[in-house]
Amino acid sequence: MTSKETTQLLIIEDEPDMVSALRRLLTRQRMIRFDILASETLADGIVSLSDFPIDVVLLDLHLPDSQGLATLQRLTRQFKNIPIIIMTGFQDDELALEALRQGAQDFIYKSQMPDVQIIQSIRYAIERKQSELALAKSQERYRRLAETANDLIITCDMDGGITYLNHAALEALAFSASDMEGLTLSKLISEKSFKEITVLMAEHLSTHQRSKLWEGEFQAANGRTIPVEANVTLFIEANRHTGILLIARDISARNQTLVANAQDAHRLREIVENNADGMIVLNPQGRIFYLNPAAGALMGCRIEDLIGQSFGYAIDFQKPTDIEITQGNGTKIIAEVRATICEWENQQAVLCTLHDVTIRASIEAELKHKAGELEKMVEELARTNRQLIEQQTTAIKEERLKVLLQLADQSFYDINQPVNAIIASAEFLENIHNEPVRLKHHINMIKSSCDQIKETLKNMQSLQGRNTAGDTGADGEILTCMDLNILAVEDSDFSFGLMTVYMRHLPNIKLQQARSLAQATEAIKKHEFDLILLDYYLPDGCGLDFIKELHSKKIDIPVIVITGKGDEMVASKTIKAGAYDYLSKDLLAKDTVLKAIESSIKKYMLYQEVKEAQAILAQMSFNDELTGLYNLRYFKDSLERELSAAKRYGYSLVLCMLDLDHFKSINDTYGHPMGDNVLKAFSKLLKHTVRKSDIACRIGGEEFALILPHTTVKNAKIFANRFRKKVNQMSFEFNGRQFNVSVSTGVVANGDAPDADVSQFIALSDRALYLAKHKGRNRVECYHAVLQDQD
Repeated sequence: MTSKETTQLLIIEDEPDMVSALRRLLTRQRMIRFDILASETLADGIVSLSDFPIDVVLLDLHLPDSQGLATLQRLTRQFKNIPIIIMTGFQDDELALEALRQGAQDFIYKSQMPDVQIIQSIRYAIERKQSELALAKSQERYRRLAETANDLIITCDMDGGITYLNHAALEALAFSASDMEGLTLSKLISEKSFKEITVLMAEHLSTHQRSKLWEGEFQAANGRTIPVEANVTLFIEANRHTGILLIARDISARNQTLVANAQDAHRLREIVENNADGMIVLNPQGRIFYLNPAAGALMGCRIEDLIGQSFGYAIDFQKPTDIEITQGNGTKIIAEVRATICEWENQQAVLCTLHDVTIRASIEAELKHKAGELEKMVEELARTNRQLIEQQTTAIKEERLKVLLQLADQSFYDINQPVNAIIASAEFLENIHNEPVRLKHHINMIKSSCDQIKETLKNMQSLQGRNTAGDTGADGEILTCMDLNILAVEDSDFSFGLMTVYMRHLPNIKLQQARSLAQATEAIKKHEFDLILLDYYLPDGCGLDFIKELHSKKIDIPVIVITGKGDEMVASKTIKAGAYDYLSKDLLAKDTVLKAIESSIKKYMLYQEVKEAQAILAQMSFNDELTGLYNLRYFKDSLERELSAAKRYGYSLVLCMLDLDHFKSINDTYGHPMGDNVLKAFSKLLKHTVRKSDIACRIGGEEFALILPHTTVKNAKIFANRFRKKVNQMSFEFNGRQFNVSVSTGVVANGDAPDADVSQFIALSDRALYLAKHKGRNRVECYHAVLQDQD
């Protein structure tokens, strides 16, 4: 019964006397308190039902605007959740039963309507409707649970006819809701599984058990077999079996895991059997029930003789221990034993690993000796690090001088020869001061030699005047005249404050701080720096890694590393990695810091000058003179580099070998100058067709090579055919005669031969090119086609 204090009652009745009688009857009783509304027509009743929260309706089937069961049908369609009690003056039991079937909660004859009966009828109608609504909500809740469940939920009748499949079952079995008509359980499971289900049901019926666990296979509509584990339950209503419920779970992943675990166990057994260290498994009583061949060899006995025997040695689970083993032949060895608790063949056990350490003492002595040598090496490094920096500076200066002399059309001989003449004459003058003629002769020689030196220096100074970037200036001039932007990578504010104090008298130097390598990386992205002062130890890494990162990103900024006291080994590593200088924190002072900055800037400027000259020479040595493409030397170097990178980073690399068809006949017919024109035009087309990342080379005569990084064989073949068609469209004219050219191409990818070196890789592309020539030229062939032809 509703918990509200007042029950809202609507009477739909066209007889006023009947309505009045009902009002008196319902008002007089004290069981339920009513708030009564009345309507004379069905239309008015529908309005009241729409406007007021009605709890129950007393309905006359015969109204001015509606007659018979149609009156009930109109109300139940619009107001499904409101209980309706039928009132009629006709005593018709068939009409009453039909009204109840169509949704009425009760049926009352007007001629038989005592107050107790009508009150009970209203109460029961409300309670029945509330029960129906609660049941409907419960059913809807369970239906939603079933539809959203990940398990496959299937119901069928006792004959196997499918009555319900949830969403997961429909999806897994590849059925739609429209396929359920006529669907039986035998169509969803294999014949073997259907027999198992039948036996299971028989056991249910004989033992009166409601559920059983079954493992079998479902057959999906698309032919897929799904291994499942299912709980099979019988529906029982009124002590009668009415249907079957299967709640199944796809165990494909579990089965795969079981197979994988079995394979892992087999692999683990193989690893243990073939391990170089001895491995012994002990039961909780300390007896051996497994040992690998290596353990048998260490113990000096046959494996079958040791099984079941006591291990006989103390075990420490916290740390490794050394034990002395006397082998069968009397040989004594020392083994290091490590022990841990494990599970072996489904029972708790102790796993011991034995490692022969008999020669460890001699190794330790040797290591001690090596440690002493290492200490001496560190001391030597401390003495030689500065020498290394000075040697680098000297080498750069010598290289710069050599470049200047070459560009000034001079040589070292042009300076050495007059200098040696001056020295020899000076030594000779010491012995002939009493011979005026000979004295005058040697004085003239000295003057002549000095003129030669002056002329050479004049040429060099003239050259330097045209290249002001190479002028490093006098000592101190860089720090006072050049605008320098310096990044100090230092997490200590005190150390950064010292640097600021050292440079505050130099307004042309701007000093910026980064407290970590990450901040330094961001600062380099946003600003240009002339120098980096780098603390070696930082919160997010070390200076050596930072220098390597700069080099990998081709960021060319001179770096001075600041190390802790006695870090000579660290200093040596950073210098070899590319640092320009290093400073020890315990020796930091204004003079040493400024001198290191000036020295590093000078060295960097000298290095840049030499680098530019070397770049010009490299450009001259890597390009083909006729076509401007890269030459054979550059091709081989690039292919070796790209093959290595592709293997390291796991990307696809393709090599195309291209050859102009019948090029010899072009030279013979039209002459070599015309042949050169064809090569130039072909090269120009190739250069404008490839991507920026591709490497196009002329490797000899009419043969060309194209390296395509990050390219699949399929895409390379598409590109090669597109380029081949462009070549076919090229037209040449000689003495009024026009002719065309074609190209054959061989394609090979690093995936065709993962372990091939440069020579082998080129040979494979040549084989593909030969196949293209053999099949008639003017075509593209891949290396895998060569293999198919061989097959």
